This record gives sequence, structure tokens and C-alpha cells, in this order.
Amino acid sequence: LVLSFIGIFICRPELSFILLLATAGYCVSLVSRKTVVSYATVFATAIILFFLSAMVLPGDGLPGKIVQKQAAFMELQGTRFALDRLTPGPVGFLKVLPQAAVNTFLRPFPWEARGALRIMASVEILLFWMIIIVAAARRRHDWRFRLRDPVILFLLTFSITLYLMTGYIVPFPGAIVRYRAIAELLLIAVAVTFTKQRNSSDYKII
Repeated sequence: LVLSFIGIFICRPELSFILLLATAGYCVSLVSRKTVVSYATVFATAIILFFLSAMVLPGDGLPGKIVQKQAAFMELQGTRFALDRLTPGPVGFLKVLPQAAVNTFLRPFPWEARGALRIMASVEILLFWMIIIVAAARRRHDWRFRLRDPVILFLLTFSITLYLMTGYIVPFPGAIVRYRAIAELLLIAVAVTFTKQRNSSDYKII
């Protein structure tokens, strides 16, 4: 696990940071037995420390690193979604949050699809949300209990944070599809575990 984390840190430092946060929430929840509170506390503390780092680290701290990463993507050419430039403070991140969430969770919209790849990406988004809606409509009676499972919360917090981090940094639809792929699969897996399943006795052999 340590060697794997080192490899992720070398190749994708931002991803390793998100993975570390989700892992910290998981470990704290095992000790406290209050999973939702544990994850909320870990992520709230991480957000506060993230912005406070600008006061002690050079180059606007960790927010500055994200701003620089986004600026590097902005210099590239290609079809892109609308995405305002980040500023290091909390206000700057809050302003860009709606765009970041829409770009990763909802776009490309069907009427924006031009060309085979973007059409496929749009269909992928539609299928993803259909699975989420069906899972919500056919949710298990014990879904609240399952939501407090440390592994489920690990997958949810990791995936949603990865979606938002990608939205903050990347304006290009093709790159967004690649970067969110792991999180998308994990969210679908979580949705399936919340869906009612037929018992084997429900099936009839013809």
C-alpha cells in the first residue's frame, strides 16, 4: 500500500492528496465508530488547513498550487468548457465551484455534443445519471445504515472530491472524461450496492 501510494504521489500528486484525505477519514471512523462525523471532521479540517497554508507556505500555499495547475491547463489549446480562473482565497474557489461541479458531473450536455467522441461522452453522462436515479428510486430499506459504512463513505468522499478537483483544474472535456473515470466507476459501484436486489427465489426457470 505504501509503495502504491508513493507511485500515485509521483505520477499524480493531487490524486494522492485526495486519497490521503479519504484514508484519514476511514481510519478515524474506525476508531470513533461515528463514520459520518469522522469524515466530516477530517474534510472540514483539511479545507481549513488548505486555505491557512497560504499564510505559511510560499506561493500562496496549497491553493496557489491548484491555481498554478489550472493556469497551466488554461495555456493549452483545444475545445474547452467555460471555466473562470481561480484565485487562491476561499472566495475564489467558491465562485468557481458551480462551474467545476457542472463541468464534471453534467457536461457535455446533449445539445453541446459535436463529433463522435463528445456524443459518446454525453451518452455516458446520461447513462450515469440514469443509474443514480434508478438506484435512488429502488433504494434498499437499510440505505441509511449502509451510508454509514466506512468503505462506502471512503468511496463517496474520494470520488466526489476527485470530481470537484478535476473540475477546478481541467477545462477540456476529453481530459475531464479521463480523469474522472475512476471516480465514476466507484460512484456507480456504490449506487448498485444501495439498490434492491432480487432474491434467487424470485427468478423462475422456464
